[in-house]
Amino acid sequence: MGKIVSVGKAFPPYLWEQGLAKEFVDSCFQEHIPNREKALQVYDNGRIEQRFLAVPFERELQERSFDEKNRQFEEYFIKMSKESILKCLESVNMHPEEVDHIVFVTSSGVVHQGVLGVICQEIQCRANVKCTLLFGLGCAGGAGGLARVNDLLANHPRGKAILCCVESFSINFLVDETSSAHLVYLSLFGDGAAAALLVGDELADKFQGPSILASESVLIPNSSDLVHIGVKNGGFTGGVSQKLPLLLDKHLEGNVKRFVRDQGITLEQVSSYIVHAGGKKILEIAAKRLHIGHEDLRHSWEILRESGNTASVLVLLILDELISKEPPDNGELSLMFAVGPGITLEQILLRW
Repeated sequence: MGKIVSVGKAFPPYLWEQGLAKEFVDSCFQEHIPNREKALQVYDNGRIEQRFLAVPFERELQERSFDEKNRQFEEYFIKMSKESILKCLESVNMHPEEVDHIVFVTSSGVVHQGVLGVICQEIQCRANVKCTLLFGLGCAGGAGGLARVNDLLANHPRGKAILCCVESFSINFLVDETSSAHLVYLSLFGDGAAAALLVGDELADKFQGPSILASESVLIPNSSDLVHIGVKNGGFTGGVSQKLPLLLDKHLEGNVKRFVRDQGITLEQVSSYIVHAGGKKILEIAAKRLHIGHEDLRHSWEILRESGNTASVLVLLILDELISKEPPDNGELSLMFAVGPGITLEQILLRW
């Protein structure tokens, strides 16, 4: 089993407070959606106070070609990957030459192996470092990415691997100013990057951090249309159905309890939770169905408040919050889970 030994994070330069975002979006949508007051309430009630963006709102709403936007995304992807990876390695005094494999994750732009090669060369990785790109996992990308890196390390007990998640919904995503759903979308998503360093079994004793005891990906049937990511002329599109909370209300508790039971434990033995803060309703359903309190999800609520929903990046930010503020004692268990397109539920059990 792999051990997570450090996390590095990076954010773009534009910080938007939610009140200012509401005023700006209201002025842009008012000619097209006269009865928008109900949709705008999400800016006040969504428990988000601010978000980081790679481009300011006024540019996000401008029409630009997909070529122009994705070239900007490539530059952003390189910069944010480098910053988060180097921070991750610096915290444990490790040089990029020591890294054997880097797994990159995104759902918000198009990158190719050449872009990954630029990153590896500029941070001075070995020439034979392995690079893998996972695309389209959405909000499940952070937890799913950790699970896939752990799978890789199972065959490389002396291996050192990095998971690097980079997202920007302000660069590439199309905004329809006639859509109430897009008005809500603009209230939720933020940009950012995070990288996590994992080591194999034979190196685990040299580092502090949680070990991955088990992971599972569950595909919930008849739900593929509830979360979608697509590409149209001009950029990316995406959406989350209002039926998603109802689906989780029905399926979350049973799947989580079965997963931990398969590991020979109960939820009562879990001391902390790293729940992807996809939005206010997701966290409320998690608390309700797992019979835990608001305080048990305090780190998820805090990261949602500080940076909004950053998709694959978010669970790494919550993990970093837990490590920096309230690191669990040795032997304690943490449960991480996230939901993405599919609908896929990614679960990871950690032991500190």
